[in-house]
Amino acid sequence: MKSKILSIYTSTLIIIISCIFFTSCGSGQTSRTSERVKEGDYLSYTLDLTDLKGDTVAMSSFRNKVLFINIWATWCPPCRKEMPSIQALADRIQNPDVEFILISPEDINKLSGFLKNNNLQLPVFSLLKQLPPVLRDEYIPRTYIVDRFGKIVHKYVGERDWNTQEIYEFINFLVNTKVREN
Repeated sequence: MKSKILSIYTSTLIIIISCIFFTSCGSGQTSRTSERVKEGDYLSYTLDLTDLKGDTVAMSSFRNKVLFINIWATWCPPCRKEMPSIQALADRIQNPDVEFILISPEDINKLSGFLKNNNLQLPVFSLLKQLPPVLRDEYIPRTYIVDRFGKIVHKYVGERDWNTQEIYEFINFLVNTKVREN
């Protein structure tokens, strides 16, 4: 009898843990959330990244561009699930004033292997040091859309289909906005 109860308890626990893990990678988040970032949150361009060739890339090289920043990891199922939609959006936009920046804390060899195995050609970077406070959060995947003036205009935590008409039009609107809001 004890083994049957233990088996039921173990099965229930595995189901609960799986639901939490596969919904979003982070401590305890079980649902997708979207939130507008507080007005006045601006990206710090002091971050240095490592590209897949091992070269250092300064975040300041992306100034005056609309940025799609995704924080992710290869071990995170929701992160992996949304990658094809990010690739499709990047392929669709093809605008020199828009940069896709996918950041992972993992080793560049692991990241390169993941991209190759999944037929992805996204600009993926590894971190050299900690993210600036405005990009820190305990959950992944998370995505920030930053206007050309460095203002974070959208933050989304959780897996999402990014290749939608709404996101496409929003990014194009930001590209065509030449006047800074005060």
